[in-house]
Amino acid sequence: MKKLLYVLPVAALVAVSVFYLSKKTEQIVQGTGIEKPNDKKLAELNQQEELEQKAREEFLKTYDPALGYVPTDRLLEGENRAAEIMKSIGINSPSNMSAVTWTERGPNNIGGRTRGFIFDANDATGNTALAGGVGGGLWRTTNFKTASTWTQIASINQNLAVTCIAQDPQTLGTMYAGTGEGAGNADAIRGIGIYKSTDFGLTWTLLANTTGAPSSDNFSYVQKILVYNNPTHDVYAACRSIFCNRGGLMRSTNGGTNWTRVLGTAGASCGAASPDTRIYDIEQSLSGDLWVSSATVGTANSGRIWKSPAGGTVGNAGTWVDKTPPTAGTSWQRIELACSPTNNDRIYALLQGTANAIGGIRRTDDGAATPATSWNNVNNATLWCDAGTSSSVDFSRNQSWYDLMLAIKPDDDATVFAGGVDIMKTTNTGTNWTQITQWASGCAALPYVHADIHNIQYLPGSTTEFVVACDGGLFYTTDGGTTFTDKNTGYNITQYYSCAIHPTAASNYMLAGSQDNGTHKFTTAGMNTVTTPTGGDGGNCIIDQKNPLQQITNFTGTTLNLSNNGGTSFTYMGSFGTDRFINPGDFDTASSTTPGLSTAAFYYCGGAVQNFRRVNVNFSALSVSSFSFAAGGAVTANHSVSAIKVDPNTANRIWVAMSTADNAGAFVVPQLYYINSANTGAPVSNAITLPGTITSGQYISSIDIENGDASHILITISNYGVASVYESTDLGANWTSLDNNGVNLPDVPVRWGMFIPSGYTQAPSAVGGILLGTELGVWGTNTISGATTPFAQNNTGMGNVRVDMIKYRGSDKTVAVATHGRGLFTGQLLNPLPVNFVWFKGTPLDNANRLAWRVNDYGDNAGFEVERKYNGENQFIKVGYVAAVTPASSISDYGYDDNRLDVSKQTAIYRLKQIDKNGASKYSDQILLKRSLVGKMIQFVSANTNNLLIRVGYRPQIKNISVSIIDGQGRVILTQTQQYQDVNIDISKIPKGAYFVKVLDVKTGEQYVNKFIK
Repeated sequence: MKKLLYVLPVAALVAVSVFYLSKKTEQIVQGTGIEKPNDKKLAELNQQEELEQKAREEFLKTYDPALGYVPTDRLLEGENRAAEIMKSIGINSPSNMSAVTWTERGPNNIGGRTRGFIFDANDATGNTALAGGVGGGLWRTTNFKTASTWTQIASINQNLAVTCIAQDPQTLGTMYAGTGEGAGNADAIRGIGIYKSTDFGLTWTLLANTTGAPSSDNFSYVQKILVYNNPTHDVYAACRSIFCNRGGLMRSTNGGTNWTRVLGTAGASCGAASPDTRIYDIEQSLSGDLWVSSATVGTANSGRIWKSPAGGTVGNAGTWVDKTPPTAGTSWQRIELACSPTNNDRIYALLQGTANAIGGIRRTDDGAATPATSWNNVNNATLWCDAGTSSSVDFSRNQSWYDLMLAIKPDDDATVFAGGVDIMKTTNTGTNWTQITQWASGCAALPYVHADIHNIQYLPGSTTEFVVACDGGLFYTTDGGTTFTDKNTGYNITQYYSCAIHPTAASNYMLAGSQDNGTHKFTTAGMNTVTTPTGGDGGNCIIDQKNPLQQITNFTGTTLNLSNNGGTSFTYMGSFGTDRFINPGDFDTASSTTPGLSTAAFYYCGGAVQNFRRVNVNFSALSVSSFSFAAGGAVTANHSVSAIKVDPNTANRIWVAMSTADNAGAFVVPQLYYINSANTGAPVSNAITLPGTITSGQYISSIDIENGDASHILITISNYGVASVYESTDLGANWTSLDNNGVNLPDVPVRWGMFIPSGYTQAPSAVGGILLGTELGVWGTNTISGATTPFAQNNTGMGNVRVDMIKYRGSDKTVAVATHGRGLFTGQLLNPLPVNFVWFKGTPLDNANRLAWRVNDYGDNAGFEVERKYNGENQFIKVGYVAAVTPASSISDYGYDDNRLDVSKQTAIYRLKQIDKNGASKYSDQILLKRSLVGKMIQFVSANTNNLLIRVGYRPQIKNISVSIIDGQGRVILTQTQQYQDVNIDISKIPKGAYFVKVLDVKTGEQYVNKFIK
């Protein structure tokens, strides 16, 4: 059955190749002060099994039970639905979640997995570059060689995997970005198609015919894009699909508007048995031949190399000739290619072989004229030094399906770089290879580059400068690979699973567990340069809210590290098996001791299938003992813990949700229990009857209990296609769908839910509302009202990024948010006002922002201070004061025009400080106003060989402009008058040199002058 494809046995996973196998994560415990008695044990964990487990876990969390697959294309639908919901309820409705402004906390020194990177060929200095995070969207910098200040491109979803970027070699302003990480790692994000830019990567538009439902989508994963240098600017996309036997090599001859498959086959319908062709690589030779590598899902020895000769029919279907080297008893799958930049017939191939090791390296010097004899065997015979151990020539460590890369030196095709976990290099066409980088210490005199190499891109025109894109972000060399510098400052695409926050008001100390980059420690305000006290994949982390000296970090499953000195150092405690890769857990603060260190504190988490686990933690002695319990024998087969919560109101009560186990033999209906577990002895379980709408295959992703009301329960469901948020006010006897079965929220996964504490926002029954962590950022509500609960998106400063966890600190109302692709964010909840705000809204005018608000007023109200800050700033400033009406009426309207704006800044955030006559004051909700760049007549001027682009600002009072181009001697060589709108002038016929462009407001005489170089 289709819906069982990705769950049951391991073979099912491999057969359909959702993730194929999974990458090895860095195991070595890192950081200063950590004791490392079991590093070797960590390093020897079976990563293939663990990462397959991770693949299952993510699938189970998000797939649509009615369809049997993960419909990630609904993210676009979700964004559209989000806009509809916000419009329908009114952004400033008093029942909405307060508009918390989120502050990005970093990390600014830890890069995340990156596959796509290009230098902008329009900038000869090499300072303009674009990079794609596999879960963090597209980024751009204009000072790559110096400070590398990265800016996330807002027109591309922040939660997308941008895997490849290409630039049109003839029209440099045109660029393409492909989405979807098709190399098969465990947390690979499916794409939604191809984006296109025509302004040098500043703004992007999704190409309509590259996105759609899985049944018609050939672009689930776009692995590479090549723009052919011919008159029609043909665009080739190396694609694979996931469920519906599509994929193949797609070509567009009209700039991405329409696409045709020119290589590969496709099934007749979704789920058909015909092969799904994956295209891994596409290269163009010196004279214009096209070389492509492919493989077929589930078919052994299916890796192929294809060539389409240069000429008028290059790239057409039917012109592709099989040039695959003989297998010689092994089995090719993924193949990476590299064409010599100086010799049309010299091609290198790096091949995935048996058991996912590198099966071989081949070179042809005659264009593979006779494939059976034309390929020279140039295999690496050097023992690769992996974390200090040289025991294998397989520098991919059996994961060549995941990290496989080839690059040739631009002026010397005897010098080749081959990437796997580290980088190998030959300078004699493959006769000998040497290792040039190391991901972990132990190899003498080799520079550090993070593990898992995905891309090498030379700076155009340079033979010594190139960038390595890897699981640790970006590394840059100016000397051909002798030394490297990381370029990750501000390139925040870190994928977090969890976070924890210090209980002390105003403390900047936080922990966050990341994918593949360890658990990070935050200690400063604003963007952080973090440290990594414990390594590997960072699982659930804990800071004891009663005694913050006591802290816990996790590796995968239950692999604990303890600190009893406030995080100065952590000690490895060992590994306790569990079913989940990222194991849910919660700490019983009531069991901790203060002052002094606890000798018997309790950490609860998932255990084996049908079990949960209590870990007895002795922080004083830095020791643990673990007890795994069946939940009173009531949990049925194929269930594992998917969420766990310690009741803050009732001693020894732990709520446990059981959903389909990672290694289950069948989908199951989730189960929910609260367990009365004394400090010793077996627990007693109380089974909760869930509503009938929670059916087989659904995944309970989080549980929360209102602090102060043990009967008030919140659960979330993370699958697509289901109701996502349920509330019970009677200890689980009855349940209400707060999202009205998907009507009040977009149909995207909800991974976390949290009650807002009473007293910080307006809500009935002393409940402050709800915050949700979703695939489209944070959503929330102030009013819990059953099926009519009005949820609103609350993403100011954060964007539409996947949120895995939200943690709250009561001492100063701070909320920490762990995103899976954009690092860590914090914000503050707001206090309710002494007056009741009916609404607060704003409108941008030509030269001001107009604010208006309505209140249920009363006699003690003295007035309102109007405060403003610009997006990215930390501090509000007072910009005005409005006195209360006298005498006060029951309903009063107020207004204020902020006409002291910095017109160069688009986004302003406002709040009102309501002041009583006795001096008491509290703040309103915040609102955000985004305006066009009013006051800036011209935003920017950009020129290339053929075109001059002038981007105008928003100036409604300007009707017509005169545009003139003036040469270095002051001669006007072109003048035109037009409406005030963007200008695109053909300058292909004017000589190269320096020019000035002058733009004149015909009516007022206001002018703008700027220099440009053709």
